[in-house]
Amino acid sequence: MRGMIFCAGVGSRLRPFTDEHPKALYVVGGKPLLGWQLELLYRAGIREVVVNVHHFADQIEDYLRGRDSWCLDLSGMGMRVELSDERDCLLDTGGGLWRARDLLRGENVLACNVDILSTIDICRFVGVGSSLLDSGKVGVLVVSERKTSRYLVFDGSSLCGWTNIASGECRPRGIDIGSKRLLGFSGMQLLGSGIFDVMQEMCADGREVFSLIDLYVWMCSRGSYVGGLCSYEPCDYRMIDVGKTSELDSAELFVEKFLKKNL
Repeated sequence: MRGMIFCAGVGSRLRPFTDEHPKALYVVGGKPLLGWQLELLYRAGIREVVVNVHHFADQIEDYLRGRDSWCLDLSGMGMRVELSDERDCLLDTGGGLWRARDLLRGENVLACNVDILSTIDICRFVGVGSSLLDSGKVGVLVVSERKTSRYLVFDGSSLCGWTNIASGECRPRGIDIGSKRLLGFSGMQLLGSGIFDVMQEMCADGREVFSLIDLYVWMCSRGSYVGGLCSYEPCDYRMIDVGKTSELDSAELFVEKFLKKNL
């Protein structure tokens, strides 16, 4: 199994910091966001990780190669981190995963957004998720019951769509969400190696820029993939999106109260 951390985003909600730095290197709780995610993957037993880069990519490269004061000793941790370069074009999460496919070498992938911190028991998730992949699932998505405007729609534990309750948009078009479960997505998922076969089919028309949500909705619209994506709801789960300035003070408290005591 390999890990992937999505770090390419411009981070416009974190300005002015992101006017001169990548979002991935914003320091919270004494450590850059990318450092927190690398340690999370390390605790899951993952030693090979791909990081996609676009915005101030050189700074992330310097961080990973130990050329700044915040760096982790990756060699000491036994981790190998490879860059998936998107300097030419920002591809979003789905396009980013697709570009990195050769680096991920056809293995199962634990993928996460760099700006989401959580209390997830990562070892338990990987164990349960791997069993679900072995049973034929294509992907396992970490979700929770929380207030948001955008939800994944589940029929039981199987993903069947997406909705924005603020705008009324539903995808696939025409889906009836009345009797379905609406759960907030965490930005973390465990994907089977077969996801790249699915993506190859989706990208047959030459598309390059798309989100993982776009991919999942596309799968929901194809009868052959119904039931291929399922939910994982962690116990006692807390998460925070550090992608916007309004959450930065809360993020510091979150790290002190929940994350540091688990390290």
